[in-house]
Amino acid sequence: MRNNNGASIRRLSRRSLKNNRMRNIFAILAIALTCILFTAVFSLTGGAMQAAQEDTMREVGGRFHAGIKAATGEQYEKISEDPLVVKSSYTILLGMADNIRKRQAEIRFTPDKDVLPDMFITLEEGHMPVESNEIIVDTYILDELGLPYAAGEKIPLRFSFLGETVEDEFVVSGWYEGDTISHASELFVSERYWMSLKGARTDEDFAEWKEIHPEDSGVGLYSGNLFFENTYDLEKKVRSVIQNAGYEPEKELAYGVNWAYMSSRAEGLDVVTLAVLFGAVIVILLTGYLIIYNIFQISVVSDIRFYGLLKTIGTTKRQIRRLVRRQALMLSAVGIPLGLAAGYGIGALLLPFMLSFSDYDGMKVALQFQPWILLCGAGFSAFTVYLSSRKPGRIAGSVSPIEAVRYTQE
Repeated sequence: MRNNNGASIRRLSRRSLKNNRMRNIFAILAIALTCILFTAVFSLTGGAMQAAQEDTMREVGGRFHAGIKAATGEQYEKISEDPLVVKSSYTILLGMADNIRKRQAEIRFTPDKDVLPDMFITLEEGHMPVESNEIIVDTYILDELGLPYAAGEKIPLRFSFLGETVEDEFVVSGWYEGDTISHASELFVSERYWMSLKGARTDEDFAEWKEIHPEDSGVGLYSGNLFFENTYDLEKKVRSVIQNAGYEPEKELAYGVNWAYMSSRAEGLDVVTLAVLFGAVIVILLTGYLIIYNIFQISVVSDIRFYGLLKTIGTTKRQIRRLVRRQALMLSAVGIPLGLAAGYGIGALLLPFMLSFSDYDGMKVALQFQPWILLCGAGFSAFTVYLSSRKPGRIAGSVSPIEAVRYTQE
């Protein structure tokens, strides 16, 4: 016949904990330490994946999820209005600077200053170009031309636009630090300059030029940058928005997917990295198990008479096991949050140090908050506590009153 004495078990758990304050402190510290180790490992793993992803993004040239290439204004507008697209922007390519030899220099126009941070561009000085002769450049361009890093410097540029050579002198309205990983320097001119250069030409004129001169594909047309709600199945999303707009992907409108997001998935990790991560988790699991198990084992031995007395009043093995597990749960409710906070902080502090020994040395990567790190840290810690408390719980439940009295008399 079952006894409905759950409230009594809960009350006994609380009172037993109150009578063993020092043991509780050691148990909480052990649980917190285990959680710190798990959370730090997952934080460093997440940070390394984040660094790899950002490194690839810088190589690609932006944080955009996907992009459309050589589109007309009408095509861009239709696609950017699709419900799947949560944010969009565009740039227009004018040409490549012929007088810049050491690095590809792409001359572009964009009306949206928010495009710059999405392309890893942060102005060290200056502002977006406004006047017809203003331009934004990077330090590579200034170095090649032998100019100081300062706004107001004059820069001569020569480029080809629809088969005609254009030579103009620009004034630096802003400059930014060039990126060694990126394949090109991005130079941005003002809307006034673009409209003056474009003249009466239409998107259809630029599209026709693209068909005749594929080597100039994209000049005068829109390069659309798209963000979706998430990065799941980007290929399907970008093809869907193109089709929803009434165009056939690739045949009528070319597109690209930012493969940085593809390589950041867990299945993109190499076998060695996965093996190291799995080994670290196993070592921490065993270490945490042994520490927490020993603390609960000592606790059961020291309270063995208490459990024997519970048996004499009719407490079952199952109820005693529940009592031990409940104590473990109550201690975990204190130790795991402490371990999560400390482990995440330690991971954030150690990430730059770890990256300094990798190919990502020099990258300014700060650990971004990722819920899965805390969930994994808490989950593995709770699982370790559960395993550690099972055997002591069985021992406590199997103690008979006579064995308890004999033990205390030894």
